[in-house]
Amino acid sequence: MNFSDQLVLVSSMLLGSELFSI
Repeated sequence: MNFSDQLVLVSSMLLGSELFSI
């Protein structure tokens, strides 16, 4: 797995958690 792919995965998870928390 590339570093960029991992970064996108983590950022998408953070965005998802932020949306669900609202």
